[in-house]
Amino acid sequence: MDTLRRHARSHLPEESCAILLGSTTDDTYAIHDAMLTENADHSSTSFAIPADSLVRAYEQARRGLGDVVGVFHSHPTSPAIPSSKDVIYMDANPVVWMIYSVSGGEMRAWLLDGEIYEIPLYAKQF
Repeated sequence: MDTLRRHARSHLPEESCAILLGSTTDDTYAIHDAMLTENADHSSTSFAIPADSLVRAYEQARRGLGDVVGVFHSHPTSPAIPSSKDVIYMDANPVVWMIYSVSGGEMRAWLLDGEIYEIPLYAKQF
């Protein structure tokens, strides 16, 4: 999570984004790696992950380096709650959506399954 926070702060005033790789079991999503990407929108209110980054992430997944289990992006000045635009894309990409509010300093995770609900975040120390 520290890597994602640093990524978000380093891209201010734009939103930052990443693809989250890991595994799922039952209702647990384990994130093992974050593929940090550029924001193709170069915007402070929206993001787009470049197509070549998506292709690379799915190639890594195919090679057994983890499944694509989530999408990360930051909200530079708003809460870590999905925006109306996020909800549209959440419907098209049914994975975990992690959002970091840079101004609020909070990281939250969300799923859309008929309705939007928050899922808990746990950081495992090694």
